[in-house]
Amino acid sequence: MKKGLLFLLALPLLIASCTKTVVNNNNDNTVTGRWVLSYAEKQTAYGTKSIYTGFEEGTFYFYDNGQAVYDDGYDYMQGNWSWSYHGGSRDRFSLYLYDNYSGRTANWTFDQSWFNGRNQFTAVYSTYEADYYYVFERY
Repeated sequence: MKKGLLFLLALPLLIASCTKTVVNNNNDNTVTGRWVLSYAEKQTAYGTKSIYTGFEEGTFYFYDNGQAVYDDGYDYMQGNWSWSYHGGSRDRFSLYLYDNYSGRTANWTFDQSWFNGRNQFTAVYSTYEADYYYVFERY
């Protein structure tokens, strides 16, 4: 009886020692690279509608050092990006770009960001009246 009780107590330890733990440090999901803004949409209590941001025609380049470039053939914007991990869907993505010649800027800070596989990520910012979804695809 004592051996059976000892075995039952040791069983969880045996099972736990055989369990594989996977640590996901998002090495497969990196913002570094070349991206396009696939689409953006505004979601309200009344529904969802596509919006035009003016950045759908160009390419975003995100570099390992945090530098960023946007080029659409007319504007060449430079700046920086950051992705801060807060766990789950609370990761934050921010992007600041400026064109010295035209004065055009993009200063985006998204409340939530997440990867939809390796080649797509979604960034969302919220206001009192709507949520704005920006979907980027690797180019």
